[in-house]
Amino acid sequence: MATTVESSNRRIVPRWRSFRDALATRELDPTAIAESKGIGGEEFLRQREHEWLENKELPFATDLVGAACVLGDSEIAKEAADFILEKGSQAGALAQKLARFVLRIPEPPDIIRPSVSDWKIVAQNQIRNLKGRSRTEPRNAFVWTDLARLYVQLALTKPAERAIRVALALAPADRFVLRSAARFYLHIGENEQALRLLRRNERTKIDPWLMAAELAVSSVLEKTPKFGKIADQCLTSGRLPPFHASELASALASFEMWEGNDKRAKRLFNQSLIEPTENALAQGVWASNKIGLNVDEKRFSALNAQEAQALSAHIQHNWESSFQFSRQWVKYESFSARPHLHGSSLASSVLQNPAEGERIARDGIRTNPGHAGLLNSIAFCLASQGKPDEAKKIIQEVKIDESPLIAKICLIATMGLIEYRLGSHDGGRILYERAIAEAVKHNKPELKARAMLYLAREEGLAGRPKAEVCMKEAIAEAAKFPQLDLQTLAAIFSTEIQNVEIKRKSSVSVRH
Repeated sequence: MATTVESSNRRIVPRWRSFRDALATRELDPTAIAESKGIGGEEFLRQREHEWLENKELPFATDLVGAACVLGDSEIAKEAADFILEKGSQAGALAQKLARFVLRIPEPPDIIRPSVSDWKIVAQNQIRNLKGRSRTEPRNAFVWTDLARLYVQLALTKPAERAIRVALALAPADRFVLRSAARFYLHIGENEQALRLLRRNERTKIDPWLMAAELAVSSVLEKTPKFGKIADQCLTSGRLPPFHASELASALASFEMWEGNDKRAKRLFNQSLIEPTENALAQGVWASNKIGLNVDEKRFSALNAQEAQALSAHIQHNWESSFQFSRQWVKYESFSARPHLHGSSLASSVLQNPAEGERIARDGIRTNPGHAGLLNSIAFCLASQGKPDEAKKIIQEVKIDESPLIAKICLIATMGLIEYRLGSHDGGRILYERAIAEAVKHNKPELKARAMLYLAREEGLAGRPKAEVCMKEAIAEAAKFPQLDLQTLAAIFSTEIQNVEIKRKSSVSVRH
């Protein structure tokens, strides 16, 4: 059956933006967070001063002025800031921005605007440009981080990892580099490495953005966060500006929701939505129909809020709008599987366009080779287009028993669909029933209802004796989940079966 991401727990893992997008979204803006000195970290600042005095080079100057922006001015940091501005473009845009803040120099107008170019068209040129910059600016960690991101978009994992390691060596305590590196290791399945990177870094305990990342990665691994108590203290202190508290509050809110503490989760989600990042906004929308959270649509003006808009339209059963927003979301997070899964699922199910669903899933598999959910989407779309033999070959590429739970259940159901379309009705039913049993076993009732609907459709299309009873039971099960797309699917499938039955009866009457 069509892959669904509705059942999975969304985590507020760090976005991996390009450096210019990170600047544009104010994630790296030190101005608002500079007032938040109550977090602690004087010793951290002294260390950065010592390192700069010992090694008067750009990376050490950048680390020091970055720490000074968060933890308070120092005369030594001002000296480092002067050094950065003297280096000009060699220092990089962010280092110059930090230096101007420390020296209280106003920002020039229109310093950087977010890119709106399609990455597919420009990725190769961007890589060439960045490789050139890496030769002229070999100690610019942000060049190496952006280079790694572009390599990931082209599924070049090994060069990406080399670039990430260089960036970490150059700027081991930089927020942008650390969050990007953590997201990279999550992307390639090295979740423990992502967590170690954040937990072992001295800056994590004093930087709300890094604390939020540590909480999110801990949730991916289903581990207790190391900095949960410190994060709670930061949020309750009231010293963090709303934008810089947004992802931290959202990460804590998610933990409270999963623990069943809906009242506290709502309070924290509302705090995260005062001035949200687009990541926190999407998390709030995702959580809204789970705990009765109201998300003001005016918040969708946040930069790059396509995921939040896609999820919101989906909740409102506005399938076409959700699909169109997912296409924009893909452009922003082109290397991520989630927007491709969302768009492919909608196209191949409620929008009844499996050819488009296949195209989107194949686009996603380029940067996520071997992804079980995307491979399932491709197989489902092929079978839905009358190509069960091709679909079976795709399924055989997947190690189903090693796949994540939701993908595993969907894959088993898709195997059932393939068998039905190959004419093996009994074999198909056995596989669908196995998927249903797995959903029941692991307490995934919405997946059970979904598998029941797809089974009922195949029974009806095959003209099986108990098809009508099967559909009635499936519709009754789907009715338990009015917030999902199951009602729409039930109506589509019922109409599809009726049309097939009419054609079947017409064919019989013609022969007689």
